[in-house]
Amino acid sequence: MNLKDKLKGIVMQDIPLISLKRKAQITEWKKQIMEGAIAVIWGAGVMGERCYRYLEALEIPVSFIVDTYKRGTFLNERISIFSQEELEKYNPDKIICFVAVGGGVFEVIKKELDKKNIFNIVSDNYLDFYLESISIMVREDIDKIINNIISGIELFDDNESIMIYWRHLQDYFLTSEHCLNFNWTDMAIPNQYFTNECVGIEKDEIIIECGSFIGDSIKELLEIMKRDDFKLYYCFEMNKNNFKKLESYLYNQSPQIQKKFICINKGVADNNRYIGYINSSITSALTEGKCDEYVEIVALDTINEVSNCSFIKMDIEGSEKAAIKGAKRLISNNKPKCAICTYHYVADLWEIPLLLQSIVPEYNFLLRHHSNGWSETVCYASIFSE
Repeated sequence: MNLKDKLKGIVMQDIPLISLKRKAQITEWKKQIMEGAIAVIWGAGVMGERCYRYLEALEIPVSFIVDTYKRGTFLNERISIFSQEELEKYNPDKIICFVAVGGGVFEVIKKELDKKNIFNIVSDNYLDFYLESISIMVREDIDKIINNIISGIELFDDNESIMIYWRHLQDYFLTSEHCLNFNWTDMAIPNQYFTNECVGIEKDEIIIECGSFIGDSIKELLEIMKRDDFKLYYCFEMNKNNFKKLESYLYNQSPQIQKKFICINKGVADNNRYIGYINSSITSALTEGKCDEYVEIVALDTINEVSNCSFIKMDIEGSEKAAIKGAKRLISNNKPKCAICTYHYVADLWEIPLLLQSIVPEYNFLLRHHSNGWSETVCYASIFSE
């Protein structure tokens, strides 16, 4: 049995079992709340907001948010954000605490909870992904979930893509007996987005980069890969501070290089509008709630200047599917090479390649990983020339 067929068989076997466990977990949380417990989220950042959304969808009422510094960004202004002292007003045996913070500070928060005798803790290195997987399995038809995941597997023909797909699935959808035992480091390759192993860049390429950040990918292209023979490079970056750093980096390039870049201080999604975004030192995420600033976002199909592009790269913090939908005509007409991040949401793993395949059935797909951790997995799509 080849690797692809083996993984498909495991998916069909494991997901119904995992789904039953997840549904039992939801039932238990609801039972505890019916008996007087309260659900609180520790962490008022982007992860906390995502966890709140999933708990709301699962009909788990959240009483309030706890944040060490009593600050954060939240979509629902009815939810109060308190300091950790608020927890002392409640019976610790009647608190279900969802810890929505990165792994780097979890142990510190765990010690604080221990001091308060709060031991009913729901945690994961990426709690938002865990709750998303629960939401998928509880709210959607199991046969549909299995079919979608397997349809995604079918798009990849090489073993490396299947291994990466498998490794992402195992954290939330597979039983322990079917978990792969390897480190992400073993799969990581350099030259993210522009690697010749996947799609590469041809002379006179016209590139659209959605999520240029401060020019880190451009720097790798110019300084490490030594490629400057592309024709045009459109840089979309919605964060104003990052945009200034991007412009500063390009300002220091030669005039011949500078004239190839067109920088656009806008986000990219499925339609044109203004929306708020949450800003941090490493990421910017769109939000319908409280925000740091408002920014214009656009659909690529509405921008005539980019209509002749031949390469699209996207790393936009979970807005990739919306951006692809907003570029449907462009992608259908041009069939550009694509390098799209698939790690911001659990379901991106299969939903992004399936969305691209629905627009351009001729696409061939590769999945590659570019970091020593779970992040920086990219789906590459192109039409291989004979």
